Amino acid sequence: MSRTAEALSTAYALSLTSAEEASRWGRKKIDIEHLFLAVLLNEQPAGQALRSLGITLDAARKAIEEQHAHQMSSIGVNDVQQPIGRITLYEAKAHFDWSENAKRTFQGAGKGRRSRQRKQGNAADVLRELLEEPSGFIAAVLERLGTNADEGRERLAEIESRSASRQPDRKPSQLSVTKDTFIPASAEEVFALVSDPERIPDWDTAGSDVEHTGKQTWEALLPAAWPNGKPRTPSEEKRRQVFELMDAAEPHRVVWRVSFPGNSVSKPHCRAIRLWPTDGGTHMRFTVTYPRDAHRLRRLVGTAVRPGLQPLLWVQAAHLSTQISLNFR
Repeated sequence: MSRTAEALSTAYALSLTSAEEASRWGRKKIDIEHLFLAVLLNEQPAGQALRSLGITLDAARKAIEEQHAHQMSSIGVNDVQQPIGRITLYEAKAHFDWSENAKRTFQGAGKGRRSRQRKQGNAADVLRELLEEPSGFIAAVLERLGTNADEGRERLAEIESRSASRQPDRKPSQLSVTKDTFIPASAEEVFALVSDPERIPDWDTAGSDVEHTGKQTWEALLPAAWPNGKPRTPSEEKRRQVFELMDAAEPHRVVWRVSFPGNSVSKPHCRAIRLWPTDGGTHMRFTVTYPRDAHRLRRLVGTAVRPGLQPLLWVQAAHLSTQISLNFR
């Protein structure tokens, strides 16, 4: 993935997770605490650094609530903090704005305010901005979590230096996209979710009414409505999809082959899910792969259109990864 594409995908992921966390408090405005939680949940070195300091999602949410209560009580206002609830972002059509502080912090991560430091707009740059944000709210939250901004910067530098030389595997003969995600649950819990055909609708919103049709094969129907209640109107041939379990090595790897038997245009593809333990939970690598076409002419055409298809596949992988993560948040 190019640096520009990585910056865009990071911005998308952090914005989405921030909005999800804001919706837990019934907020329609994303603030720096929601952005901090999004970084904590991110799979990049920034999230790894925070989690390696022993910061968990539940502890961070509690520290944020306590710091808000402390600030309000200092001006004589008590019991104004809305209790944290579940994520409601996808249940209703809602528009989220950014607070000025959050907007300045987020935008600052993509700008070279320091002449000697090149910024890439990744999660690490967002974390650095949060550690220096002028209100002092994030610094106070870190103190409640038993650490501080200096320790955060030091740990981030350590992890970035270790991960700088790592390069993702590439298979140019295939149309393939990979999305890494942090899941705040054990590998065994995640494996139990993604390997169970009956639970496919819990993470694939295009599947419902799962029915066992063969030894390792299940059929699912497209739900009649979207998560927000809006009805779907798919053609009959696009309603059915078949899931074939190709591999399941507990608790580290699951591979599903997905096909649409009634749709001659949609080709079968594989969804490979790799899991390994990390600080605070599980690192998940979700790969969507369309095999190389055996027909030479179609293969040449596929090579030509591949750059345009890659972003679409990334959105698919990102959406499925997010849905898996939501089951544990």
